[in-house]
Amino acid sequence: MANTFLLFRLKNELFAVNAPAVKEVFFLPEITSIEEAPVFIVGVINLRGTIVPVMDLGLRFGHAQQKYNISDAVIVLEIKNRLTGMIVDQVLDVMEIPSFDIQPPPFDHFIGGEAKVGDQIIMLLDHAKLLTEPVPESPRTAEHLYFCPEATPEEKIVFHGRAHNLTAVSVEEEPAGLVPVAVVGINGEYFGVELGMVSEFAEIQSLSPVPCCPAHIAGDMNLRGSVLTLLDIRELLDLSTQKTTGSGSVVVSSNRDLLAGIVADQIYSIVRIRTADIMPAPSFTEKTNAKYIKGTVAYNDKVMALLNLPAILSEEKLIINEEI
Repeated sequence: MANTFLLFRLKNELFAVNAPAVKEVFFLPEITSIEEAPVFIVGVINLRGTIVPVMDLGLRFGHAQQKYNISDAVIVLEIKNRLTGMIVDQVLDVMEIPSFDIQPPPFDHFIGGEAKVGDQIIMLLDHAKLLTEPVPESPRTAEHLYFCPEATPEEKIVFHGRAHNLTAVSVEEEPAGLVPVAVVGINGEYFGVELGMVSEFAEIQSLSPVPCCPAHIAGDMNLRGSVLTLLDIRELLDLSTQKTTGSGSVVVSSNRDLLAGIVADQIYSIVRIRTADIMPAPSFTEKTNAKYIKGTVAYNDKVMALLNLPAILSEEKLIINEEI
């Protein structure tokens, strides 16, 4: 028998939580601090009309307070019929782990078991204990009273925008009319990618150039032991091109047998948009990118184009010619 888990990273360690308990995942928004809360409860967010407490999982484990990053994520769990968010470094994947691969933990605390997947050890979180285990006596200090005070002005704008987007959809709206979309930045413009086409998100690391390949092949990178080819789609979108460096973000997607990473400057957040709010793409009579855009929608007082990833990944221009 296999159990389904959501895999995530915290402090360079791999953890997993039971996937059925996960209700939502999004990038870290601005969080409103509250007085008299346990030190590991950073504050609360307004999630489409529901006030949800958010814990710093590192603080819950007893780690020291650390600066938050815009690449951090929040996993919203249902714990004892209540929604609670927890801040982690990176959400990686959903995977099945057979019961016979799970071993009891050496210490019975927040970890319900350990699993070996390949050459990696994954600690399985007992999420119910996050709220029931005794809270150590630890007074709230000045560094706990304000959310990420050391953030840059640009980061504060991103955090605030994410918090605003989480309140945008009222609880009365039907979930069937909502589409989860990852908001990415390319050349200073917003683009939306439907989550159904996304395998995971990653940061560009150790980018290796591919000899004798066209400019849209940014290079290869190692993704947990697999070689991932990175595609620069700016030319397809009629955006100015530039050489891809060793920094930035990657949207990992697949179409048929092709697994590729789409290079982005930044991944801002994951939001739900109403299908009724999606407008047809403008008529591009002179441009070549019409078939790569599914529509547009308002986002942060700008227009966000929704990418048609199946059309992009099927584009012959992006296929590497092995005879080159």
